[in-house]
Amino acid sequence: MILNAKKIFLLLIAASTADAANVTGWLYDNLCINNCEGTSGPTSCTPDGSNAFYTPSVHTGECLLFDFCIQSGHSIMSEFPGEDGRHSLVLKLVDEANTTAYELVKDSGITTSFPKVVAVFDDSQVVSTDADGVPSVSTVTSLTYEAPPKDPWAENPDKYYSGAPTTQAVCNKPSDGRWFNNLCFRSDVEVSVEDGMLVIESNGCPDHMSMTGGSDGTIENENEFPCDVFEFAPGCNKEKPGGSCGKCGGCNACSDKCNACATYCAGVCSSKTCSACGDSC
Repeated sequence: MILNAKKIFLLLIAASTADAANVTGWLYDNLCINNCEGTSGPTSCTPDGSNAFYTPSVHTGECLLFDFCIQSGHSIMSEFPGEDGRHSLVLKLVDEANTTAYELVKDSGITTSFPKVVAVFDDSQVVSTDADGVPSVSTVTSLTYEAPPKDPWAENPDKYYSGAPTTQAVCNKPSDGRWFNNLCFRSDVEVSVEDGMLVIESNGCPDHMSMTGGSDGTIENENEFPCDVFEFAPGCNKEKPGGSCGKCGGCNACSDKCNACATYCAGVCSSKTCSACGDSC
């Protein structure tokens, strides 16, 4: 087939109008977005405790798969917040694109914080644009999620969860912090430098429900402080020992900072040694 120059030129124009666009952000169901409208800060307005406009990164795959969330459709919130700290709606997924979003979450098996997604589409897939300039696409060329970063703590459990005692340097002023004393942080806190900034990393208590999945959302857990481990926690029956060395008991000489009393008498025993626990130290 022979095409004249004019037809070739018109074909090139048509191809150029269908430029592919990439949108990276956080997948959200429209119901949760609507619930969070009008909020002015990172207050909880969704079943998983996240906020579409302030904390979209902690929206969970579990919440995205609730029936009422699926039925409301899906959209993508901006990857980064604006100067006001608020994320914005950047893409609406309708019709087949919405089905693609649902299948992405379902097939991923991710129930904790859902990672960032990347949607690729072109002009021919845009069916409308709202008053704020946000496009709606009926199909997408591709919709993928970024692999969540690997947890170095989970990859090296012998190092971080060895059960070995932790240590901490006692620093009287900020300048006492050095690399050899872990900048005065506890020994099980990782301190490093990244892009000229200090990165303070702690994995918390891995057996606590509120630490599950790396989410900074709030997870209610009635057994957060079990009495067999935290015997002095609120709601547990055991009372703390008395507030002076003379009442703690088991501290006959005090040469070791009053042994069991040390935790509760730090404000009373001002010196490292004393002749007897009944003394003012």
